Amino acid sequence: MKKNPKKVIVDVYTDWCGWCKRLDATTYKDPAIVDYINQNYYAVKFNAESKDNITFMGTTYSFDASHRVNSLSSVLMGNSSGYPTTTFLNEKLEVISVVPGYQQPQMMINILHYFGEDHYLNTEWNTYLSSVSK
Repeated sequence: MKKNPKKVIVDVYTDWCGWCKRLDATTYKDPAIVDYINQNYYAVKFNAESKDNITFMGTTYSFDASHRVNSLSSVLMGNSSGYPTTTFLNEKLEVISVVPGYQQPQMMINILHYFGEDHYLNTEWNTYLSSVSK
């Protein structure tokens, strides 16, 4: 990250989530999506139910047995409570957006460009989306 800063895309999933498996089998297999992510992001898959201790930005997160999730998932998912959730981090590793749910390949391409090319900084999502769907 220090040598080549990029945004980070985090796929927050669980092993039992059917929509997570579909996202992997369809959207994340699309060659255009794979190429765009590889060029513009660091990609991370995070199992929300990981029992490993994970240190991120100087804080160690662990498994919360009462909620059956790793406490890092609440940082990455914000108010989203479903899986899959796709979280976008900027080059400073700050959360810039949380996108809940399964995304079809064409919608994911739009989302990837919106954050990857910094459109989110000065254009509302719906305005951006209407400009690319014409």
